[in-house]
Amino acid sequence: MSFPETCCTKPPVSSDYVPKGKKETFGDMEVYIVGDSNAKATLFGFYDIFGYHNNTFLFCDRLAESGFRVILPDFFHGKPWSLENFPPSNFDDLKQWAFVDHSWANKVKKDTLFVLEHLKKIFRYSKKSAYLDFVGEEELYLMPCSRKIPYFDVELPFILQGWVKKI
Repeated sequence: MSFPETCCTKPPVSSDYVPKGKKETFGDMEVYIVGDSNAKATLFGFYDIFGYHNNTFLFCDRLAESGFRVILPDFFHGKPWSLENFPPSNFDDLKQWAFVDHSWANKVKKDTLFVLEHLKKIFRYSKKSAYLDFVGEEELYLMPCSRKIPYFDVELPFILQGWVKKI
């Protein structure tokens, strides 16, 4: 597996944006939630290797302003890839971290199911839902909707395709 060149050479853009949503704790996991619980659809997000940052929250908030409920779990449990290690001196370390330590099979699937079950208890889940990939790399987290995870109607890559417009 490989990373696009831009992912390996440029850090996230810094921002002083103040998020509009709230962070809740589900077990040992922090989850950013924004938008109306009666929204027309729920978008379940996954960010890039740098984890939570204001630009990601800004994007989630804008989607919420457009009528979506957005859920953004902290899959890295507060330990994203460090900016101090970027760009990585050894790309094998980054590959191990992303594709093994935080892979769908080893980590993300279990966390996704845990968050979804918790969400079902605290608010009405919309009839339409999608997994929103901020990374833009299908192979990185293996499209949960294609892995027969309940709740997801579609996987949306970084560029939101026509599905959002149809809702």
